[in-house]
Amino acid sequence: MEIGRVSRASLAAKIVEQLRREILAGRLRPGERLPPERELALVLGTNRNTLREAIRSLETMGLVHARQGDGVSVLDFRTTGQIDLLGPLLAAGLEPNSLRRVLGEILRFRRVALAEAAALAAERASAEESARLAGVLARIRASLGDRAALVSLDLEFFRVLTEISGSLVARLLFNTFVRVYEDLIRERPELFVCPEGYPESLAAVAAAIAGGRPDEARRQLDEHLARGDEQAFGIVMAALEGAGRSGAGSRELLGGHMGNGHGR
Repeated sequence: MEIGRVSRASLAAKIVEQLRREILAGRLRPGERLPPERELALVLGTNRNTLREAIRSLETMGLVHARQGDGVSVLDFRTTGQIDLLGPLLAAGLEPNSLRRVLGEILRFRRVALAEAAALAAERASAEESARLAGVLARIRASLGDRAALVSLDLEFFRVLTEISGSLVARLLFNTFVRVYEDLIRERPELFVCPEGYPESLAAVAAAIAGGRPDEARRQLDEHLARGDEQAFGIVMAALEGAGRSGAGSRELLGGHMGNGHGR
């Protein structure tokens, strides 16, 4: 086995991850100043150039502000952050009530975004594009009982749906949700649930899109996701209660590698 040297970029990324986690978890608070550059580099075991590279990345994320002669201050990410912080936020070790709220809101906004994408697809999709969605649905029906295949095909169904919606906004939002979802499912595969009538409810969505019925497509997809989300959220709540009794935190519950940005 060959082990290569750790590049400065890799070290900078690790520093970014560590400081980002501290900020998102609230252990570094808005307005708080980081230690002086020389001191912080020593604590982190790096040099000042690599540290500056990491700080620039954190600035781009809206997490800190560096000013010459005034040091580096922590920003309120709720005011300055963007949607790509959702994955790292779940991995940051939030206390259970905050975790419940954030996860619940992610599921809710995902439902809204995908339901609107379904409505747009019903308005815009060609017969050939609708056939693509029907093709994925046929593969889902053929894979019932194969959990790993269903996880992949479920994502493929919604990927095709957002593509045929003709909406760039829908596709970019989907990409963000996928990164969070895939990291979560990788650590806790039991969170992928097939609600009762799973293929039939997806078939109703596909039929509404093919038939050019946007209101029905929106309603059918919202109801489909609501059923699955209710079950998945119940699993998370039960796990949180168990973790609370055992003393495990949300980082241990959701997995230490969530939010690293390795989703598709």
